Amino acid sequence: MNNKRLVPLLIIILGIIILIAGAIWFFRPFVQKQTTPPPPPPVGTTVPPGVPGTPQTSQPQKTAVNVSLPDQTEQQAENALRHQANAFASRAGTYGNGDGFESLRALFLEVTPDLRTFLEKMQQDLATAHPMNGPTWGQTSRVVATKLTKGLPVKTSTEVEAIVQVQQTIEEQNTPPAVSYKEAIVTFVKQNGAWVPRFISWRNFGT
Repeated sequence: MNNKRLVPLLIIILGIIILIAGAIWFFRPFVQKQTTPPPPPPVGTTVPPGVPGTPQTSQPQKTAVNVSLPDQTEQQAENALRHQANAFASRAGTYGNGDGFESLRALFLEVTPDLRTFLEKMQQDLATAHPMNGPTWGQTSRVVATKLTKGLPVKTSTEVEAIVQVQQTIEEQNTPPAVSYKEAIVTFVKQNGAWVPRFISWRNFGT
């Protein structure tokens, strides 16, 4: 009698063991996918922001250097120089006292020595007029249009002048933003095949 009761019990236990083993075998690939850490990005790959565990480094945006290539058409060379003039005028006209006008310092290595001296003096004057410990002050320049006015054709020239029209917005603490329109006159000289800013001045739009 006991043997008759024992046999069904063993069958039930064996069935439970088989079900558990089958479940483990079935779900094992999903568990491995969830627990396997993602491989590290290859050297030189930019990791998108927000990925945990990856250090983020911020680098200042630099003015693109337009290098004249032998196979460039004149139109391509002019478009590249306009793009460079846009980037330079925007950066040279955008700064604030929150960082002591350090954005101007970022231009020092991209210009001729004479223009560097001019920008250094400009940074010092702005820092004196709007110290870091004073009211918040900043200026933003947004490019509206650009034209090359002197030194064409670009491919055979060694000095080119560009006029960049910008919208400037000055924001000061407890003061409504002041919007104006300016023109930046930028002169580039060719050095070792690359265009380097040599001069910049500002004037009111249309003067």
